[in-house]
Amino acid sequence: MPLDKRGLLGIYGLTRDDIMGILDLAREYKARVEREGFKHCDKFKDYTVANLFLEPSTRTRFSFEQAEKALGARVLNFQGQGSSMAKGESFADTCRTIEAIGADLLVIRSPVPGSQEFAANMLKIPVINAGDGQHEHPTQALLDALTMMEYKGDLRQKTVLRVGDISHSRSARSELFTMKALGADFVMCGPPNFVLPEYYGKLGARVTHDLDSVIGTADIIRTSRIQRERFQKMFMQPGEFFSMYQLNLKTLAKCKKDVLIMHGAPLRRGEEIISEVADGPNSAIFPAMRNGVYVRMALIDIFLGGGLK
Repeated sequence: MPLDKRGLLGIYGLTRDDIMGILDLAREYKARVEREGFKHCDKFKDYTVANLFLEPSTRTRFSFEQAEKALGARVLNFQGQGSSMAKGESFADTCRTIEAIGADLLVIRSPVPGSQEFAANMLKIPVINAGDGQHEHPTQALLDALTMMEYKGDLRQKTVLRVGDISHSRSARSELFTMKALGADFVMCGPPNFVLPEYYGKLGARVTHDLDSVIGTADIIRTSRIQRERFQKMFMQPGEFFSMYQLNLKTLAKCKKDVLIMHGAPLRRGEEIISEVADGPNSAIFPAMRNGVYVRMALIDIFLGGGLK
């Protein structure tokens, strides 16, 4: 099970009760912050949390740091280019060093799938996966789920449509596992190279390459940035891709009037989404980012405070 004393290593294997327990605690923290603001809290003042980020990050790194400081924890920030890893130190030795100097919890983002599980199996302190290669990004999926439920309520019998580059997306995998556990109908849509029907079908998703065939049924649409270097492996040009899968006013007109639009960011406006949609009344892009702080506060509480009640 990913949610054990080793930490949160992924969504795969979590039950609905596991996920709802995390989200319920996140809601409690959200209510407190909305009532009191990010005032100093000394709940975990005797604990140290270390953030080991080996890939660039803005939202995930800062929201973890905000969550840690909001709970009163001491925060250590490690980046690959600013540490001994740049001098040749191994990942394993870096993790051992962080534990040895007194960290009580380790947050890791790594380009290598499985890095967090490797670290968790080696260390005595819990580990939270902040993204590992193309494998999983569990906290992103949880903050998306929290946001979706705030706007749409119970996700059972709701249709969630994920659009774009699925195969290279760690958040899409975590979101698939989350949505299936919560009972949503999860649909993946993108070019054949980027959405593998047999693979994702076995995991419980519906797969299509035709956006028009499903866009009118979606209660929630989640898209994401596509890395331009991926087009080298596709039989289409960027302009062709965006003409087929971009969220714009034309595609929005085919949607339900109350469809919820989401994006994991960073946004490339004018490519996978246009500003009129990203900033429009159906968008929950920036509220979702704020929810990321509350989800991460909940997880820190769970692993430093003794687990789900």
